[in-house]
Amino acid sequence: MPDNKFIGVIYVDIFVDSIISILSNIIPFEDTTAALYDQNGLVVYDNYNMNNVSKNVYEVYPDYKDYGVFDSIKKGELLLIEAHSSVSGEDLVYAFTPIEISKGVYWCLELASAREVILKDSYIMRNVLIIILIVIIAVLLLLIPSIIGRKVSNIIVSLSKDILAMSDGDLTRAIPKHFDQRKDEWGDIARGWDKAMNNFNKVINTVKNSAEQVSTAANQVLIGNNDLSERTESQASSLEETAASMNEMASAIKESAENVATSTSMVSEAKEHLSKAGEIVEDSVSKMDDVYEASNKIMDITKLIENIAFQTNILALNASVEAARAGDQGRGFAVVASEVRNLAQNTQESVKNITSLINDSNEKINLAAKSVKESKDMFMEISEKMDNASSLMDRINTAAQEQEKGIEQINIAINNMDSALQKNASLVTEATSASESLLNEANELIKSIEYFKLRS
Repeated sequence: MPDNKFIGVIYVDIFVDSIISILSNIIPFEDTTAALYDQNGLVVYDNYNMNNVSKNVYEVYPDYKDYGVFDSIKKGELLLIEAHSSVSGEDLVYAFTPIEISKGVYWCLELASAREVILKDSYIMRNVLIIILIVIIAVLLLLIPSIIGRKVSNIIVSLSKDILAMSDGDLTRAIPKHFDQRKDEWGDIARGWDKAMNNFNKVINTVKNSAEQVSTAANQVLIGNNDLSERTESQASSLEETAASMNEMASAIKESAENVATSTSMVSEAKEHLSKAGEIVEDSVSKMDDVYEASNKIMDITKLIENIAFQTNILALNASVEAARAGDQGRGFAVVASEVRNLAQNTQESVKNITSLINDSNEKINLAAKSVKESKDMFMEISEKMDNASSLMDRINTAAQEQEKGIEQINIAINNMDSALQKNASLVTEATSASESLLNEANELIKSIEYFKLRS
């Protein structure tokens, strides 16, 4: 139908017998089965069972549907499947090959054969190769020992002697002279071995010399640390004694400062009491002066009374004279005048006694006033000295306090020095232990190196 115009029908008759004659010749392996299916999946040829012709392949072989055989054939793709056949009970390999009958129309040619049959030639080739390999190995086993014995074992024996000697610490061994002339790998190994021995000797000698130097230095450090440890312990003991002495001095200075402070307080109190006593003495002097003035006034009064008594006595005497002249009329007046005269005389006598007492009192008051003045002067002098003593005690107290603070600072410094010295002593002990350990390690290293015998 070109251009949708019906022209006619073309058909071809295919005889099954002709197909059988063609496909029966396609036997690539023994017991190979062949089958042909058209584009609709109908069996055209099946030499396994010709009764399947004209049947649908999926009805005859339903397992093919699981593998999508015709899906691949319609696409023109080759499909290979290895599966177990439930009919023959063998593992078969199926090959489905598309055959293009017309454009885009494919039939399917199926070839199926047992896996063992397909790989039969491969197994034969494998067995042949195994036999050849065994023969080659046998030949090698026969030839290699002689080759190794002649070319390798002698070299290995020589090198093994050197290795055994090295394992015993002998580094003086040298390779055989003819080895360094070889141009093969054994010559390279021998020359490399000799170079390694030379380098190893240099390294061991260097380590030995370094170990000896370390041992000597560690020994010197150990001696120095021991000496330093003894001196540090001695210094620590001396510093401890110094610290104890400084503590005693600090205690004594503190006690002295407290005593000085107490003395200063006592001097201040004494000064206050002395000032009060001076005031009392000064008041006493003032009162003594008042008493002296009062006694002088009393003396003046007694003198006045004495003068009055003297005048009264004269008047009484004159009255007695006049009474005597008057006779009997003046007798009573004479008696009165006599009494007045006696009274005046007694008064005069009393005034004399009082004057004598007052004079004596004045003399004593003068003496007492002088003593009190001298006492006042002494109190003033003592007060000045007490002022000086108080000022001196204040300075002593200040100096004692400063000394106490200084001693405390010195004591703190000594305690810090003692603590630092104790730490230094501990560090010296650790350094001594480390030096001993280093010396032991160096000696052990020297002993270990002495195991090797070195080239000169």
